[in-house]
Amino acid sequence: MFKLLIIIRKYKWWMLLGLTMAFFTIGSGIGLMMTAAYLISFSALHPSISQLQLAIVGVRFFGTFRDCKIIN
Repeated sequence: MFKLLIIIRKYKWWMLLGLTMAFFTIGSGIGLMMTAAYLISFSALHPSISQLQLAIVGVRFFGTFRDCKIIN
């Protein structure tokens, strides 16, 4: 166990960065599902496009940031 902690100590900032990016990726996935579900259910009522604009931008935002990667 201590040997593993010694090895991990060298890469603690990279591991923290990876954990942070994983948190944002999961959060973006949840936000994408919620926003898309809202958009689908609200658009069934046939509102004007101006009422759907914020939800459309939200879906695009969460979809973009869900697939962001640090290293290609």
